[in-house]
Amino acid sequence: MRREAVKFRRTMSATALACSCVAFFAAPLHAQVVANRPLGIGQPLADWNAFLQTPAQKIDEPLAWMHADAQRLNAIAQAFNEIEFNHPAAANSFAFRRAQVDSRRLALTLTSGSDETLRATVDRMLIAEPSFDIAALAERTALYLDESDEIDSKWADEGDALRHSRENDYWQCYAAHELALPIGKRLVLRAANDWNVERLERLESDFEAHHPHHPWTKVVEGQRQSLTRMGQTLNASLTSVDGGLIRLPAVDRPTILLVIGPTQTPSLDCLNQIAAALQAGKANYASIVIAALAQDESTVKQALAGYDFVAATGILKRGFQTPLLQDYDIRRLPAALLTDADGKLVNIVRSNNWDDEVATSVIEFMSAE
Repeated sequence: MRREAVKFRRTMSATALACSCVAFFAAPLHAQVVANRPLGIGQPLADWNAFLQTPAQKIDEPLAWMHADAQRLNAIAQAFNEIEFNHPAAANSFAFRRAQVDSRRLALTLTSGSDETLRATVDRMLIAEPSFDIAALAERTALYLDESDEIDSKWADEGDALRHSRENDYWQCYAAHELALPIGKRLVLRAANDWNVERLERLESDFEAHHPHHPWTKVVEGQRQSLTRMGQTLNASLTSVDGGLIRLPAVDRPTILLVIGPTQTPSLDCLNQIAAALQAGKANYASIVIAALAQDESTVKQALAGYDFVAATGILKRGFQTPLLQDYDIRRLPAALLTDADGKLVNIVRSNNWDDEVATSVIEFMSAE
């Protein structure tokens, strides 16, 4: 019975999504957000705002703190629910709905409580011919809830494919809304990971049309530009820490351009793993060029003094504003640009999902004969 209820709810959600998509494409692209003066919700909205503005304090009993905050948030959400039934007009306010949903969602992140109350709220939002703003909020909440849902085995079995399909559908319907930005970011990273330039071009167009001033509009542009450089010769000139000049491409041998922050722990951890692999004789089939982001040579020399593997070391005093890093969309450290024996770029490894991915990829590249 529980499984059937979930399937029925998903069917209703999908129907509402389709209807809201039709309404969206028939309406102007830019929605008007409801003013933050909803009818009849003064006290719970004040409580919610007070919670958001509570200053951070030292936590002596983390579990007790989480439990107390969860209780407080659930009480706020319940007050919103009661107002929804007693003052139906309030339910048409985007500010009301967002506070109602977010307070319950935040409470769920602090406890292992049931999400059925929140799911019921979302269902009511979707069957009430919601505005564009409220529909965007409801569908995104339903998507987030389903990501962690273990009730429906179909969702669990098909996993990523089903979730990715729903995220694509959500973006198609609500790309113009600010609530869609987290989904858009996921789509960008997924397309970049799949080396899907065509998909990135479409996403870039969406971001430019709907969020021209958002930082991720530059990110998707950078991701697309960096992928178009795959297979092309990597040309670069770096000022050596000794005052000379390091020029790429370095031909006749695969080369790694490793970009690091010489005082940052993730970069130093990456260097430690590479040094251990070299010492073990497992990785010696490629040259290493280190590009360190720093303002003075002494900082770089001091940071690298403990490493005895052979590497040319350059310094990038302009940091992330260096044209080389902007051309290849390097925004986090460490990162690595891998080139073949002809100097052509074969991969860009960024620190995205887990701590050791750059070091692992570099060591594998150096170990390949």
